[in-house]
Parts: sequence; structure tokens; C-alpha cells
Amino acid sequence: MNREEYIANLQEDVTEFIDENWEYLQDDWDFRDEDDYRDMVYRVIEECYYGRVTGNEPLVGSYYCNSYKAMEAAIDMLKDDDFLITIKEQNGYSFPQEITKNDGTIDWERADVIIRCTLLYDIYDFICGKIKEKIDES
Repeated sequence: MNREEYIANLQEDVTEFIDENWEYLQDDWDFRDEDDYRDMVYRVIEECYYGRVTGNEPLVGSYYCNSYKAMEAAIDMLKDDDFLITIKEQNGYSFPQEITKNDGTIDWERADVIIRCTLLYDIYDFICGKIKEKIDES
């Protein structure tokens, strides 16, 4: 997938996450309070970052749980020089060194998770918009 496809995929997954977890997420929040709203946004980002939206869950370890599918998704991003610079600046990761296994092969599932985690912050405004929509519906 290219950057736009990853972003669209993340937006879809974040929307699904917010919709499925809204009751849990909105407990004890006063959305008229700017601090509570900001806390909600960061809570959603954190839940997505360490959850199924990125595949960065400790017990799962991958979005696809399939190395071939992860390779199909990630391979184009490893050719995107702008993204490789971004990932180095944001996370300190050097590709392909960061995703190379001890045997010299590429860990495609790790690459996909790192890409998703990095791009999650690119959709911050989208996440804010989705939360505002849910607040307006409530």
C-alpha cells in the first residue's frame, strides 16, 4: 500500500474502533471541558496505537498475523523516501536495519506495525473530527 492507502485504512479502523468502544470511551468525561476533550483524543490514540488498529498488541504482534500480507502492504512504503525520513526523525528507526531479522530476512509484520504506528499521528485531525461527531450525536 502507498501512504494514502495506509491512511485510508487507518481512518477506517479508527472509525470502527471509536464506534465500537464509544460507551467505554465516554465514561466520566465532560466534553465541555477542553482538558477532558484533549484527554479523550490522546486516550483514543493510545488505545489505537497499542491495539488492533496498528497490530501493536503484545499478544498479537501484528495487524495481519501473516507475513505475506504484511509484505504486500508494507513494501511500497519502504520505497517512499519521504516516509523513511519521517520514520527516522519521529522514531529513530532506520529501515531496513530496524526490520531485519538475525537471519537477514525482513520482518514484514514488524515493518507494517511500525508504519501504522507512525502514520497514526498523521490522522490526528481526523481522530479529533470523529470524536466531535460522536459527541454531537450523544
